[in-house]
Amino acid sequence: MKLKNIEIILMLVAGIICSIISLINGDTLIDMSIKLVIVLLVFFIIGLIFQKIINRIMEKAEQADKEREKAELDKQIEKMTFEQEKGME
Repeated sequence: MKLKNIEIILMLVAGIICSIISLINGDTLIDMSIKLVIVLLVFFIIGLIFQKIINRIMEKAEQADKEREKAELDKQIEKMTFEQEKGME
């Protein structure tokens, strides 16, 4: 399961916070726009990195689960074949 749109959500939340703080401080429209663009770009990049790290961790966890399930199934198959061989004797 891959997570999607984390970077967009993070970027938008940071943009809202930046806009509110700029409005409270009484910044001019040009200053507010420059700050907002910088914040949006920075947090978009941070979100991309964060999303890739989380997806990589989740893929490794899923792969480990699949390997564990395969090992359990292999043990069950060995047990069943051993029991069948023992029953034929």
